[in-house]
Amino acid sequence: MSGTVGFSGNLKGGQGEMKKTLSRDEAAAAWMCLIDEIEEIERGWSGIGVRPDRLAIALRGHDENVRETAPPDEPVQVYVNVQIPIHRAKGVGKYSECEVFFHLPRGYPAVPPVEQGEGDIEVNMTGHLSKPSMRVLAREVHLLVISKFEEAQVLGGYPKYMLEVLRWVERLDLTEFVASKCVPKRLEGLQRVWVRFHHIESKVKSAYGLLWGKDHGVRGVIGKGQPGFAVVEGPAAEVDLFIQKFTSVIHWGPVPAEILKTTYPTPEQRPLPPLALLSTTYPQTVTSSGAFNGRDSINFPLLATILSNQGHAEAAEELKSLLPAYYHENGHVDAEATSSAISAAKEVQNKAAPQPSKKKGKVKKRLQ
Repeated sequence: MSGTVGFSGNLKGGQGEMKKTLSRDEAAAAWMCLIDEIEEIERGWSGIGVRPDRLAIALRGHDENVRETAPPDEPVQVYVNVQIPIHRAKGVGKYSECEVFFHLPRGYPAVPPVEQGEGDIEVNMTGHLSKPSMRVLAREVHLLVISKFEEAQVLGGYPKYMLEVLRWVERLDLTEFVASKCVPKRLEGLQRVWVRFHHIESKVKSAYGLLWGKDHGVRGVIGKGQPGFAVVEGPAAEVDLFIQKFTSVIHWGPVPAEILKTTYPTPEQRPLPPLALLSTTYPQTVTSSGAFNGRDSINFPLLATILSNQGHAEAAEELKSLLPAYYHENGHVDAEATSSAISAAKEVQNKAAPQPSKKKGKVKKRLQ
């Protein structure tokens, strides 16, 4: 086999066009390396799938002739289930699951699995990480592949790109890795933020919220239920970072988290308790499994009353103004009325008091 089977494109900004032409012998050597790498993955990971089917069948049957057969005309795809560590979040186990999909170009591994070579790699934690978060992971994996490609240009040989990516993935807490990419804003003063969620049920997501709350020294509560909510206050820069992580790094569905209100408390106001679950701080406001679908149910009017009685007058008044947006009956909501209430809350927010002053100096854009 001969001819151009690789890619033509810019692998890394400013380095020009790169092409790869494989001879028959080079293509055969690359194919054998691919088979060896797949077999090594099968020995190290239990959840692996391969396409096309005839290649998967040959590998499962330990066909000794598979190395000598011609590569299939259609692209080879490999997908692997990986257990990734949970390093610091408490009470949710030591591992979570992710899937890594490899879309391999013809000529792999002589041709790296990047878009310019008609290949791709996806790191998928659907239901836990947001789509922007998974794009962050895809970019990091892309950079890893390019670095291994460039090393090979100097050292020779074919990198085992799939193994390099799997080893990178399985040693990281991917949720915290993406969270570390959030860019702080240079804000001064205090800030309080109210957020509405369609629901909060996941122990893992709540555990990361509590972890980040401790990291950033913020105060308030995370209310698990349908609908769910959070109110968080503290130094404005720390609150902003927490909100970025809790609402944007993590996936929330079936609709995104909504920031309903942002206010700027004075130092004289009594601070909320350190961040904890609502069921821990104000247990009387939560009915376990009280929603129609078995999720917890939050009594928002009662919470407003308790906040007022405990000296959090400003926070209580803010919550009272948001009760239409949080309104539900045993977890049931009127979608149209709730949407109107959220829009009204945001309209009021847009007309609210000016934001706290920003520190001087250039501010980086939030990571997309």
